[in-house]
Amino acid sequence: SSGFGQAIALDPDLLLVGHPDASVGSGQTYAFTASTGKYLGALPTSGTSKNGFGFAVALRQSLAVVGSPISGQSGSAFLYSCDPMPCRAGPTLTL
Repeated sequence: SSGFGQAIALDPDLLLVGHPDASVGSGQTYAFTASTGKYLGALPTSGTSKNGFGFAVALRQSLAVVGSPISGQSGSAFLYSCDPMPCRAGPTLTL
């Protein structure tokens, strides 16, 4: 499906690529080593519907935030710790 690369974040050698249309619209976010392009894996999801997961991504040092604008009632942002790899899920932010 389309949408791979709709959102990207880089800091300093970790690259996150959002794909909000993956898995029939549930979305996914993938991690790569920026200097080599090596695939590091997909960020874990809890299995609940995260519609549009990966629509927006941000990264600062080892903290990643992934936006899912149609998750739940008003959208959600999911926090991850990515040091060391693989990224581990943290709290979910909602309104």
